[in-house]
Amino acid sequence: IANVTCNETEWDYSNNVDNATVTIVVLPPPVKVVNNTKPFYHEDVLYNLTIVNSGDYDYTKNVTVIDSLPEGIEYLETVGFDGAVVVSDAVLSDNNKTITWVITNIPAHTTAVIMVKARANAVGNLTNNETLVYPDGTNMTVNCTIEVQPIVDVSVVKSVDRPVHFV
Repeated sequence: IANVTCNETEWDYSNNVDNATVTIVVLPPPVKVVNNTKPFYHEDVLYNLTIVNSGDYDYTKNVTVIDSLPEGIEYLETVGFDGAVVVSDAVLSDNNKTITWVITNIPAHTTAVIMVKARANAVGNLTNNETLVYPDGTNMTVNCTIEVQPIVDVSVVKSVDRPVHFV
């Protein structure tokens, strides 16, 4: 709201006040999915890190996207981007366990996707986190868990042809 005052005699006060509306575009929480939730040991998987602009305005600020890999998941490459402009491509840190991108210009009603290829190098449940960091420092984190299966499951069964032996 803006007000106008002056030292002179004012004859029309009706035009001394005005207001304007500012629309703040806030992105909803990110979405992270994987193409295979039960891969085999040493099998490659494809993660989609998704950022949705469901608002009516283009999101023109820089957003930092951080993919945090647990032990047992190996980052291989960024396969592609869609729906946003990449400011900074795949910066690796923490022994290649943290991958960071900076993106911007996500059009209104559009989904931006970063496609990441990784390899499952451990058996069991492995949880991968995606965090969006906004220009004001706030962040949102989501995760995606895969259940890595062994390639083979060998077991041993022992039997004897004569269970009783007399001497």
